[in-house]
Amino acid sequence: MTYELSDTPEAVRDANSPTRHAHRLRLNKVPEITVYFWIIKVLCTTVGETAADLLNEKAGLGLTGVSVLMSALLAVVLVVQFRTRAYRAGVYWLAVALISVVGSLISLTRPLGTSIGDYLSQPTGDGGLGLGTVVTSVLFLAVILGMVVYLTVTRKDVIDREPIAGQAA
Repeated sequence: MTYELSDTPEAVRDANSPTRHAHRLRLNKVPEITVYFWIIKVLCTTVGETAADLLNEKAGLGLTGVSVLMSALLAVVLVVQFRTRAYRAGVYWLAVALISVVGSLISLTRPLGTSIGDYLSQPTGDGGLGLGTVVTSVLFLAVILGMVVYLTVTRKDVIDREPIAGQAA
């Protein structure tokens, strides 16, 4: 988690300054790596795979159309992510999910999330559970959104700020 603390240019240049530590904290825009992080990350990979399949096959966009659309959306979200001054769960995880979608379009590997997505969405005759891409995408997107809302409210993925000398806690 990022802590937006004011600092002066002189304090930032001083390597031993408490404000330099605060400045580094402000640059951190990612959540703490916890079990929640890994659950959401795997689910994002699953959503990436099934969403790409859904848009490619069911929405009729084709591989090129899906690639262009998702790449453009990813570019917009990355601009927002880079412009934020602190960790924002919704923006961060949307970027991760879109990276997973775009990555699944060009991926040569089969990560865990992709395998789970395929297992759930493929017909039973092909060894899957037959949920289809729509149900699988909605299911995993709902779990991701639920977890992101939970983490936003509880802040369990936020690194607690240690008191810095000379600043009130």
